[in-house]
Amino acid sequence: MVYTSEYGADSPITASQRLAEICLTRWAKREGIKLGFRFWGDNQFKKRYAEQVVAANALLKLYSEKSLFKALEALPWCFSLRSPKVKSRVVEEAAKLIKEEIKEANEPEFKLDVSQPQAFAKQFKKNGLEGL
Repeated sequence: MVYTSEYGADSPITASQRLAEICLTRWAKREGIKLGFRFWGDNQFKKRYAEQVVAANALLKLYSEKSLFKALEALPWCFSLRSPKVKSRVVEEAAKLIKEEIKEANEPEFKLDVSQPQAFAKQFKKNGLEGL
């Protein structure tokens, strides 16, 4: 999936770049620093941004984008993807997503339309279930 940069990238950015932007935005806010247009090219932020992109790519090899974004959303104080709390939260979010997928996969495909009783009765008769 591609994302849009809040800081003026010419083309869409990757999930790892977007995650790094989120982390650096939080860090800059905490430090009282304003991130400028294409801040990742500025010597002050270049190394920190690159470190966060590398950390994001490492996590993306193991977990889905969705679980990473949900984990960061749940940890609004977090400004580093290398934090142990991020990994534990990502694991929790990934488990939730897997449970949801399993639940959706186990839902029955056949659903009776009971909104119109006459149609329901016809369907019952048609399937030979009238005498039950």
